[in-house]
Amino acid sequence: MYLKNNQYFTFTVEDQRLALKVEEVEKVIHAVYVTPIPDSPVEIEGVFEYHQLLVPVLNLRKRFGATAKPLEVQDVFILVKQRDGTLLALLADTVEGVLEKKGLTKADTEADLAALSEVHLERAKVMRDDSGILLLYRAEQLLTERLQHYLEGLMEKYSES
Repeated sequence: MYLKNNQYFTFTVEDQRLALKVEEVEKVIHAVYVTPIPDSPVEIEGVFEYHQLLVPVLNLRKRFGATAKPLEVQDVFILVKQRDGTLLALLADTVEGVLEKKGLTKADTEADLAALSEVHLERAKVMRDDSGILLLYRAEQLLTERLQHYLEGLMEKYSES
C-alpha cells in the first residue's frame, strides 16, 4: 500500500501553484454562497454551512496579496482540518491533482525565488517539478497568528450559540 505522506495535493491561486500534503485535505467542493461576517479580517471571505458545521473561508488571493476577484462558480473550496478539529475552507482557483514527492526537487536559484512574494518565502517550501515552481505548505502555515486567533474566537462564539 502506498503511503499518503509521499503525495501532495496541488492547486492554483492566480498564477501560483501551491500544494498541501494529501492527508491534510478532507475534501474539495465547488464554491458555494458564503455569508460575510461583519468586521472580519479581509482574508476571511465569510462562512458557510457544511453538514451542519460552520466553516470559515480563507480567501487565498487576499491572503497572498494577489489580484482580488469576486467568488465565481468555478472556484473551489479545499476543506482542511485545523488543529482544533474544526474545518477551514481554502478558496482556490483550480485544482491540479496529486503529485508524488519523488517528482519534486528543491528550487533555490535566484530566478526561481525572484518572482515569489515575501509571504511565500517566509512560510513555504519552494520546490520545482516539470510544470514549474510549486509552493509546499502545511495547512496551519496559511494562517497568520492574527487570523488563527480570529478563527478560534469565531468558532468558540459559534459553539456557544
